[in-house]
Order: sequence, then C-alpha cells, then structure tokens
Amino acid sequence: AAEEEFFAYAYPNPFNNGFNLEILSPSNEDVQLNIYDLAGRKVESYSNISEKDVFGEKLGFGIYFAEILQGQQVQMLRIVKAE
Repeated sequence: AAEEEFFAYAYPNPFNNGFNLEILSPSNEDVQLNIYDLAGRKVESYSNISEKDVFGEKLGFGIYFAEILQGQQVQMLRIVKAE
C-alpha cells in the first residue's frame, strides 16, 4: 500500500496581503498553523484551520516560517511577505 502522506504548501508565496494553505492529508484531525519570525518568535497561531482560511494579513513585510501540524505530522514552510 502507498504510504499515507501529509503535505502542505502556501500560495501565493511570496504574498502581498495574505496566503492560503493547500493541505493534503489522509487524516481528518485538526490542523494547526504557527508562524514564526526569523528570530524564532511565534507571531501568529491558529488551530482547526481549513483551506478556505487566509493567513498573514497582519504580518509586516519579511521572511517567516510557517509550521503546519496535524497529529504527529509537522511541515515547515518558508514564506515571504513582499511589498
């Protein structure tokens, strides 16, 4: 059997206003999103997110890391808010 994969990506990236997450998962567990700045400070946190949600609208311009979690699965994405 094929391995069940958890995969997420952010689009658009770079983004101007906000970004969405595309999440591929065999599980129906809640998905959480944490956004960190380059210093490793958590600047935004969301739980029970969906693909309809828009994130990052309040962030300043710059580079961030998005941590997407579902159960034991974790994916880190580098995201860029551009002018």
